[in-house]
Amino acid sequence: MLPLTGQDYVWPIKGAECGDGIISRPQQYVGNDLNFDQLFISAPMGAEVISPVNGTIAAIEIYRRNSFFSGKYFSYENKSINARIQEIAETDSDIDISDLNGFIVIRTDSGERVSIGGIRSDINWQTGDHIGQGETIGTVYFDYQYFNKPHINLFIRNSSDLPVDPMAPFGLESTFISPEDSWPPEILTPGQAKEDLTILFDAYKECYPSLNDRMEEKDFNRYRDSLLAGMTGDVGLIDFWYMVRNTTSREFLNDSHSGIVSPLPVRNSESVFPHLYLGYIGDSLFVTRAPKNLNRFIGKEVASVNGIAGKEIIRHADMSMKGFDQKAYGATCEACLTGWNLLFGAKAHSLESTEIVFTDGERYVDRWVSYGSVMRYPDNSASSYTIGRRRPVTDSYSFEVLNDSTFYFRLNSFSLTETDIREIEQNIVRAYSYPDMVIDLRNNEGGDKTVMERLLSFFISELPEGIKPYDMVNTNGTFKSACYSQNISETDSLFADYTYDKARNGYIKDNSISIEPRDSTYGGRIYILTGEATYSAAALFSSILVRSDRAVTVGRETPAGYHYMTAEKFMELRLPNSFIVVRIPLVKCVFDEEITPRTPEGRGLIPDYEVPITYEEVYFEKNDIILEKALGLIREGSFLNHPAFNQEAPSGERSKLPLYVLAFIGIAAAFAVSRRYRPRT
Repeated sequence: MLPLTGQDYVWPIKGAECGDGIISRPQQYVGNDLNFDQLFISAPMGAEVISPVNGTIAAIEIYRRNSFFSGKYFSYENKSINARIQEIAETDSDIDISDLNGFIVIRTDSGERVSIGGIRSDINWQTGDHIGQGETIGTVYFDYQYFNKPHINLFIRNSSDLPVDPMAPFGLESTFISPEDSWPPEILTPGQAKEDLTILFDAYKECYPSLNDRMEEKDFNRYRDSLLAGMTGDVGLIDFWYMVRNTTSREFLNDSHSGIVSPLPVRNSESVFPHLYLGYIGDSLFVTRAPKNLNRFIGKEVASVNGIAGKEIIRHADMSMKGFDQKAYGATCEACLTGWNLLFGAKAHSLESTEIVFTDGERYVDRWVSYGSVMRYPDNSASSYTIGRRRPVTDSYSFEVLNDSTFYFRLNSFSLTETDIREIEQNIVRAYSYPDMVIDLRNNEGGDKTVMERLLSFFISELPEGIKPYDMVNTNGTFKSACYSQNISETDSLFADYTYDKARNGYIKDNSISIEPRDSTYGGRIYILTGEATYSAAALFSSILVRSDRAVTVGRETPAGYHYMTAEKFMELRLPNSFIVVRIPLVKCVFDEEITPRTPEGRGLIPDYEVPITYEEVYFEKNDIILEKALGLIREGSFLNHPAFNQEAPSGERSKLPLYVLAFIGIAAAFAVSRRYRPRT
């Protein structure tokens, strides 16, 4: 254990009990990122944040968090945090004020530094100021966009700038693992590699309930035995990381909810990168980005790289794709055009040059260069596609009136607060008078099933006939593999209430989707926008409305399967020699067992109106082409001819509200102005 001050810390949220509101602690995963040493603590927006310790203000900065491991930082300049945030937003048009936060570092007398981020403050703190334990620092705002509720972030460093347990000083039972105990080896012996792989494959067989749907036992054994037979010499950690990763890809398990969640053990600063970035669509491999002096190569088709044919490179890249179920290939769309490193796999970290032969016979030897040493173009950060993939910190949903007939509802998550849900419900009711609604779920990775059910009730009153969802697991007892798990113990019986079903060869439990009937539902036409990031609950929400003949979909196939997903609960398996953590889903969640032309076997939810991805869309296009497609369909009156839904469906067809009430709601909606409800100008 690294040294602490020895003093008792007070909880940083005034009036809260110690330990209240923790939403992530060390050794938990935040999305795909390991939280190694931080506490994320939720509290009401504006709640007072107090200093846990006596000390002095060592640093103050303003920042915008871009990802779990990176952000953009701005100097404090001796103003209050709030005043400086306002100044930054006014002088930089690319910065949204809602994305900016402040953090303060407090140094104790013993040299430890306690950092607290995600705050707003009108106090004009100066570095060097003394601060007493319990003294107000500021108020709760947001730190990281993954969490859809107000929160702060707290972590501690010792005088040598090494991570310190953030839980023990508060007297909490700790999950922290010190750096000395968690640093992986750079090389694995054949015995260590075989042991880790054997543990992993045994866990897949024991825990993963959809394995028989993915492959026959002989194929499982062939793949496993081939990898084990290849472990005849020492294996570098990077190469082994890719081996483990590929077991979750199209090459083997091919599941949207499984994955290797340990970060790739390499730093950009230690790597070299090509001048020419390559990508592909279909069977065409070409240059996607290049420095300005080499821009003549952009778009040029590649025949081979280092003697390997372009089509063979594409085939290997396709097999390494992950993040989707079975044959639901929608998740590969962007990666084909932006994930140049997928073309090389583990070799991307050892190559120093590539010889590229183009289809016209021209050759180019690309000497790779250090990270950040050259700028490549085009910069796709301003394309509508890229902007649409960003998830604002405080804007998980929005509403717009697109025209006299069309209401637009964008929803980026089903992980919402009660306040969020009430605001969404109010706005959906406002939409009742519009004959067409566009629901944008392209960047929605799922969330709370209860929230999904509440929102479904505005569009349907019950599940469609013939739908009887159920869950299936491999055992209603304990898991032997849990001895290597970070989140499940060997004595946990997670599914004790499941019963064995001989026909399905698994343990079953009904998974009812509860839709509470309302006095009225939206009666207009629904156009759902789906894409390569429509996961989990978002894919299920779309599937239910499609299966109910209440909606058509526009865009791209969902990566999550239509008929079932393997999700709900997960084992985080930590391999003992490589320290790599793999997330294994434990529950097969079956939605619909009927195979139809609209819902073919093994696929995601296929769009009724597909908009194929293009290079131009990802890198240049300023217009939202999928939304424009939906609006074009609305103008044409195009909608699938289901018995329950005709082309001329009047607005509010199923609504039980009086017409004059609907008219009033429509007028109110058209003139409503708020942060999340704004007419298009």
